[in-house]
Amino acid sequence: MDLERIKVILGLDDESKDTLLTVLLENAINTIVVYLGADDFPAQLNFIAEELTVSRYRKIGAEGISTEKIDEISTTYSVNDLARYRDVLNLYKDNNGLSGKKLKTL
Repeated sequence: MDLERIKVILGLDDESKDTLLTVLLENAINTIVVYLGADDFPAQLNFIAEELTVSRYRKIGAEGISTEKIDEISTTYSVNDLARYRDVLNLYKDNNGLSGKKLKTL
């Protein structure tokens, strides 16, 4: 997966945030893999990992805040970013024989 796509969405044109974006992207990928109960990350779901990374990046500094109001502008943050992709992820699970898989425990 290429950080350049994420940087284009965020309007970043240098490498100053690459390390942070890499960590956020890895976290997004791991979240999806755990949700699916898969062993590997499916390339077809790159777009979800990218969008989760962008969403998480934009929330930096606003962790734990659900609503923020400055003057007349109010912003509501999603508590669970993965929830909006649940239908797509469940469809992927159904179509790829992952529906019966349970979360692995150590």
